[in-house]
Amino acid sequence: MGEFETALYAVRPGARDGGLGDAAAGALRARAERVAARVDPESVAARVERGRVEREVRVQPGPYPGTTSWSALAPAGRSAQAWAAVCDLAADYCQADAALTVAQARADAFLDLILAQAQVSTTVVVSLTDETIAPVRSCGGRGRVWCRDAGGRGGGPVVG
Repeated sequence: MGEFETALYAVRPGARDGGLGDAAAGALRARAERVAARVDPESVAARVERGRVEREVRVQPGPYPGTTSWSALAPAGRSAQAWAAVCDLAADYCQADAALTVAQARADAFLDLILAQAQVSTTVVVSLTDETIAPVRSCGGRGRVWCRDAGGRGGGPVVG
C-alpha cells in the first residue's frame, strides 16, 4: 500500500472502528484531502491551480418551464465572498417580504447581484430578402410603410 493509502486508512484514536468505517462521503473526502496535503503537497498545489485555470459558469434548462439552472466552478475564496453577498442580500429580501423563502430570496439576490454589475443591451437583427418585402412608398404623410395587397403582392398598404 502506498503512503497515501496507509495514511488514509490509518487507525484514528477515538473513532468508533478506528478507521474509515461508515464515514459519510463528505467526511471521507475531507480526510482524503488533508492526507493528500500532508503526503504530497505539490500535487495538491497543482490541483488548486488547475481549479483556478478551469473555472467556469454553466447554465442549462431548469426543471420547470421558463427556468434555468446555474452551476459554477470557482476559486473557494471568491466563491465564499460571493455566497456571503448572496446571503446578506437575501436576508434583506426576506425582511422586506415575509412570503419569500430563503431559497427564493437567494435566487433573486444571486441574479440581482449579477445584473447590477453588468451592462446588458440587446441587438435585434432582422434579415429580409427581395422576395419577402414589397416595394416601399410614401403613404399620405405618415412616413414610409411596406405595401402589399391582400395576396401578399406589392401594391396595398399592410394593415395590422
